Amino acid sequence: MTSNLPPTRPQEYALEIIEDVYRCKIPIPNNPLDYVMSYLIKSRNGCTIIDVGWDTLESLSAWEKQLGQLGLSLQDIRQVVITHLHPDHYGLAGKLRQISGAQIVMSAPEAEQLGARYENYHRLLEEVAEFLLRNGVPSEEVPALQSASLPALEWVVTARPDRVVEEGDVLEAGPLRLQVLYTPGHTRGHMCLYAAQERLLFSGDHVLPTITPNVSLNPQSSANPLGDYLKALGRIEELEVNLVLPAHEFAFSNLAERVREIQEHHRRRLEEILGLLGGEAKTAYTVACRVNWDTGPWETLSNWNRRAAVMETLAHLEYLRSEGKVASLNSTEQVLYHRA
Repeated sequence: MTSNLPPTRPQEYALEIIEDVYRCKIPIPNNPLDYVMSYLIKSRNGCTIIDVGWDTLESLSAWEKQLGQLGLSLQDIRQVVITHLHPDHYGLAGKLRQISGAQIVMSAPEAEQLGARYENYHRLLEEVAEFLLRNGVPSEEVPALQSASLPALEWVVTARPDRVVEEGDVLEAGPLRLQVLYTPGHTRGHMCLYAAQERLLFSGDHVLPTITPNVSLNPQSSANPLGDYLKALGRIEELEVNLVLPAHEFAFSNLAERVREIQEHHRRRLEEILGLLGGEAKTAYTVACRVNWDTGPWETLSNWNRRAAVMETLAHLEYLRSEGKVASLNSTEQVLYHRA
């Protein structure tokens, strides 16, 4: 049977990690990350995959090709595990279930937010606009920042999970027993999967080898997402892990060292933001405009990156407030932060 799917890039291939465990590169076009690293675990009657890519023909074609390299087809997918709800991890899940009948698995917090994010998102858009205004974004800039993520809706086929998992639950995937570890911060319900016997950690976006995930305060986050993230990092650091399998970049082995690097990154960012507050109360937007962002100066940032920058600044300000180093003034119109 011939396929009507477009050809995939030549570098897309299923790479064996250990026996029956493979990394699959699923393209996310026109994105600086280029690919999401998904993982496939073979079993006697099919396979489990962890994270899936966008709902695009290019992503589906990449899956068809790499499954074929392993003697499998799309119909052989039995279980789709989602580390978190961002489109590059979740977008294709619904389409794959339509094709294969696979069971979709995600954490309880992500399942709870699915409807607001992808089905009844108009209310969330209103909340985002109000949130941006209260945190200092000029009214003329709000519409562009508010709608910056709307194109992502085109890359998602919404699908409710067949199984919702909690902290400590175990997923059977071929030879692996995957322990669910809640690791909030990047999203409220992000989870990692730990195969203790093989000493493998499927880290999603929680721990990446050279970049740090965006940790934002937003209408769907907890009150202190950076505090949650750093606490979860500390828990992950204690695991016995030989190989970390992240959703972007490449696999790596120095988990404890990488955790310390990320902790140091946030320590420096907290110091920078505390310094930028100076001696007067400021909105998060005012502070965000002055932060030395790795992606470039404020003037060059896209609307999506500007929104992410404001929300990431807020996460750091709220963490500083939880530590007693910063206080906030809540007027009827705006939230102002100042040194405590």
